[in-house]
Amino acid sequence: MPANVSTFTDYLLQERTFRSDQEKYFSTLFSISCTFVVLGAVENIIVCCVLVTGKIGRSPTKLSNFFILHLSIADLVFRSITFLRRTLKHHENLDPSSTVHCQLVIFSHFTCAAVTFVLLTGIAIDRYVHILFPLRALTLKTRKYLIVIFIWFYALVICSGFIVSASLSPRIKLRAQLYFPSNSSSNLTSNDTAVSPDSPFHRHCTPGRPDSLERKVAFTVYFVFAFVVPLIVITFAYTKITVFLWKRTKMNNSMNSSSCAKTKLKATQMLVLVVFSFLISWGPIMILDICASYPTEKGRITYQKLPLRPLFDCISLTSS
Repeated sequence: MPANVSTFTDYLLQERTFRSDQEKYFSTLFSISCTFVVLGAVENIIVCCVLVTGKIGRSPTKLSNFFILHLSIADLVFRSITFLRRTLKHHENLDPSSTVHCQLVIFSHFTCAAVTFVLLTGIAIDRYVHILFPLRALTLKTRKYLIVIFIWFYALVICSGFIVSASLSPRIKLRAQLYFPSNSSSNLTSNDTAVSPDSPFHRHCTPGRPDSLERKVAFTVYFVFAFVVPLIVITFAYTKITVFLWKRTKMNNSMNSSSCAKTKLKATQMLVLVVFSFLISWGPIMILDICASYPTEKGRITYQKLPLRPLFDCISLTSS
C-alpha cells in the first residue's frame, strides 16, 4: 500500500475515533444536564411550596424570604428555557422564520440568569441592611414589590443586546459517514468524507456570530453588570456582615460566648458558600463567553478538540 494511502487511512481512523468520543461526550453531558435541570426544578418547586404555604413565607419581617421565593421562580423559568434551548439545538432544518423565535429564547435565557444574579445581590443587601442598619430595613419591607420590579427591569435592560446579537448559526452541511479508500481512488472527496446530496442542514440558536460587534457589546454589558457588579456587591455585603459580627462578639465576649462563636462561624460559612458557589457555578461559563467574544487569534481552526462550553453550561446548572 502506498505511504500516502496509509497516512490517509490513519487520519480517517483517528477522525472516526474522535467523532465517536465526541458523540459520547455530548450525550453524557446532555444526560447530566437534563438530570440537573429536573433536580433543580423539583428543588425550586419544594422551596416555593414551603415559602407560599408555610409560616416562613407569610412572615412580613422576612424580606429575604420574599426574594428567595422569586429566586426560585426565576430559576424555574430559567431551567424551562434551558430545556427548550437544548431541544431547539438538536432540531434540524430550522427555517429563516425561526430567527425571531431564536432571539426570544436567547434573550429570555440570559434575562432569567441575570435576574437570578441580581436577586442574590438583593438578598445580600437585605442581610447587610438588616444586620448593620435595622431601622433602615423597615423601609425596604414596604417596597419589596417595587424592588422586584426594578430587578426585572434592570435585567431586561442589560440583556437587551442579545435581541440584536442572537441569530441562527450558518447553514452547515452535515457530513455523512467517513469514506475509507478502496481500489477506486476516483471516489475520494475533497474534504475526506462521503457527502450525501440529501444530507440535512443543521442550524441552532446562538447568542451571536463569533467576533461580531453585536456579540461583543451584548456579552460585555452582560458580563459586567450581571456578573462582576453583583459579585462585588455580594462580596462586600457579606464581608461587612462578617466583620461587624466579629467585632460585636469581641465587645460581648463575656456573655454567651458559645453562641457568639456559632454566630461568627455561620457568618463566615455564609460568606464562603455564597461567593464561592456563585463563582464555581457561573464563573467558568461567564469567563468563557466573554473570552470567546474577543478571540485572540481570528480564524484559528482547532482540530480534534472537545468544546468546553457544554461542560461549563452543565456546571452552571448546579447553581440551585
